[in-house]
Parts: sequence; C-alpha cells; structure tokens
Amino acid sequence: MGLYIKSNDLFSNQDISTPEGPVVIGVEVENEMNMGAMIRLACNFGSKRVYFSYKEIPCLNIAKINRTAHSSQRSIDWTACNYNKLVELKKEMPLIAVETAKHATDLTKTALPERCAILVGGESWGMPEEVLELCDMAVYIPMPGSNKSMNVSHALGTGLYEWFRQQHLK
Repeated sequence: MGLYIKSNDLFSNQDISTPEGPVVIGVEVENEMNMGAMIRLACNFGSKRVYFSYKEIPCLNIAKINRTAHSSQRSIDWTACNYNKLVELKKEMPLIAVETAKHATDLTKTALPERCAILVGGESWGMPEEVLELCDMAVYIPMPGSNKSMNVSHALGTGLYEWFRQQHLK
C-alpha cells in the first residue's frame, strides 16, 4: 500500500469543525470555469451560498459551470444576481473585498469576522469601484513574486483559507 490516501478518508478521521463558511461573491466574473472552481472552493470551506454579481447579468453556460464545480453545485446554493443583492447582504453581514485597493490591508494581518461575505473581482478589471465602495473592508494577498496578479479562483481560495485558519484556530 502506498502513501496516498483519498481526501474523504483522510478528513473523516479528523475533527475539523468550524462555523458556517462565508458567503462567496464573485463580481463580474466572466469565465464559467472560474465560476465552477469558485463554487467548489466555497463548498470545500463550508460556505452555503455563492453569488455571481453583475451590473447586467450575462447569459451563462450552466453545463460548463457544473462540470468544473465537480458536483459541488449540488451541495451549495448559487445564483447570478445584480448589485442590488450586495446592498441587501450588507445589511446582514460585513462585505470583505479581496482586492488591491488603496485602503486594503494585508490579509494575513487582518482579523476576519466569523460571519461575513468574501468578494473577489472579475478576471479582466477586478472589482468595480461602485462595489468596492460598498465593502466594509478590503484585504490584499501579499505576493513576493514578480507577478502581482492572481486568478480570481486562486484569490478566493487564499481568502477562504485565511478565514478558515483564523476561525479554526480560535
């Protein structure tokens, strides 16, 4: 028998309990494969809801999203919405942008609330100014390498892991 173990087997023997994961919001995300990856990541970290928010909701290839989500779309509530939904969510919880913004703080040095929504901006232009202004805080991911840009799903994964690390180690 080798060293590899299926992830379900590995984690079934560990007590990893944490509060419900953050609401995940992708703002102006264009690529359905990134959307599927974001749904899968949200499911990995215990989130129950994912929103893809747009100024104008585009036509989406649901089959491509579901293929990339790799069955996670059956365990999580996700939908496309317009920016008005963000205003509603702000009444329920703080909105945290993972974005390079003038007022952003280092993700690894910022206390993230247990109940929150984590927002990431689209692939081409990042987070629109009007959405960034709605957010209660902005955090950036420190990157020591020469490329200071990250794929939207990778940025989400980093933000979700840091949220999980902070909540799990309380």
